[in-house]
Amino acid sequence: MPPRRYSREKRQAAVDETRAKIVRATMELHNANGILATSFEDIAKRADVATATVYRHFPTLDHIVNACGALTMHTIQPPMAADAPRLFAGARSLSERVDRLVREMATFYGRSQRTWWAVYRDCDKVEQLRHFLDAHRASIEAHVREALQPIIEDTEPRTIQVVCALVDYPTCQSLADRGLQPDEVIDELCRLVLSCVKRRVSKVS
Repeated sequence: MPPRRYSREKRQAAVDETRAKIVRATMELHNANGILATSFEDIAKRADVATATVYRHFPTLDHIVNACGALTMHTIQPPMAADAPRLFAGARSLSERVDRLVREMATFYGRSQRTWWAVYRDCDKVEQLRHFLDAHRASIEAHVREALQPIIEDTEPRTIQVVCALVDYPTCQSLADRGLQPDEVIDELCRLVLSCVKRRVSKVS
């Protein structure tokens, strides 16, 4: 390999590593303190780089939030609305469909636990977080509609809203905060969703 090309690749690797280090430090601080409470100076100190280096890689807050968001999405792998039909393929009963719905969401919340505090703290001030929350709620609704698809015509619109709330992060986390273990959270949410759906279907029919 020619020396010049080797030197170029070595420099690019160093740039990429510095950028990754800054993003990791930023995510740690955002998760601990919130986005708006984290300064570029805080990030530089955590990443062990000069503040000017942070600005060189990420000139504005939007730049660094977008970089963190991309890494976060890759790490937490949120359920996507388009994947809903595949999740419920082959499920024969309402109970099985509800179980798959609840487990999919609860598993996602488990691997994205550290993200939610920052999301809810700053979503009214940071546009990217509002978009994330909107996309998450749209995904929940798509999954709920797919899960209830066999009886959707017999349910009123409020059923969808209530079930979406039951399987959203705040409800799941509230049960965990009260001492329920992960499997117990799943069991209780399944019971609540089934009870809600069956009660509302009986009112309509």
